Order: sequence, then structure tokens, then C-alpha cells
Amino acid sequence: MKKKFNIIDLIVIVFLCAVILFVAHKFSHNTIVKDNNNNTDILYTLKIEDIMDLTVKAVPDSGNIYDKDGNALGRIIKKDVSNAEKIKVKADGHYTKAIIPDKFDVLLTVEANAVIKNEGYFIEGKKNIGSGSELTVKAPDIEFLAHVIEITDK
Repeated sequence: MKKKFNIIDLIVIVFLCAVILFVAHKFSHNTIVKDNNNNTDILYTLKIEDIMDLTVKAVPDSGNIYDKDGNALGRIIKKDVSNAEKIKVKADGHYTKAIIPDKFDVLLTVEANAVIKNEGYFIEGKKNIGSGSELTVKAPDIEFLAHVIEITDK
């Protein structure tokens, strides 16, 4: 026996299409509208680990930085360089820090405007960062991988 197509079937189909379109729009729309009530200036620290001297020199001391998509990540205001260290296990089972020869760690202090949401800080309302997050950073002459190690309100 064939079932006839009725108005209830049509309403269900239209409703399902509307739900699918809403969900697709929600997840494909990746720009976040800035909320002036939650905008704040922040300072965050990026750590670049275990790099050579030539790379240290290429990392800028100041200036604007961007993510791999060209979105602004803020402005470098301070660069600190130190010897790279590695945790080693001694023969007796104790841990010790050892300096890695000819390798360096760089700490960059970056100033940026961010929107604070439940999910974290969104730089310029777009790029979500949090302590421990990893960023691919572009500067004028170099692209590097860095970890966010600290975020503070300015």
C-alpha cells in the first residue's frame, strides 16, 4: 500500500532543512563580532624553544605579528633570549636541567586587543588563544612555531 504525501510530511521536511541550514551557517561562519563590553588590552608571552642563533637574530625585537592566515596577533614589545635547557634524568634517577649547546629559547612579550569569551581570549575578536596553545606566527622575515605560556590583562 502506498502512503500519500501530506502537509505534515512537508512541514517536517521544511523544518529539517531549516535546522540543517542554521547549523551549517553557525559552524561555517568563523568571524566573531567584537563585543565592546568584553574588549580588553592584554599582554601575552610566547616561547620559541630550542632554536639556532641565526633564527634568534631573524625573530624581530618589535613590530606586528600575524597568524598563518594573516590575522593580526598583536605587537611585540619585548624579546628575551636565554640558553635552551633540557630536563635530563641522572643515573641515580634525579632530574637535572642541562644547557643545550648552541641552542636558544626566546620569550616574546606581545601586546594585543582581545575579546574575552567563555572559551578564552580572542585576539582582535578572531584568533582564540590560551595558556599552552600553539601558534604559527608570521613576522616580516620569518615564520615560527611558538607556545603561549602566559596571558595577563594590561
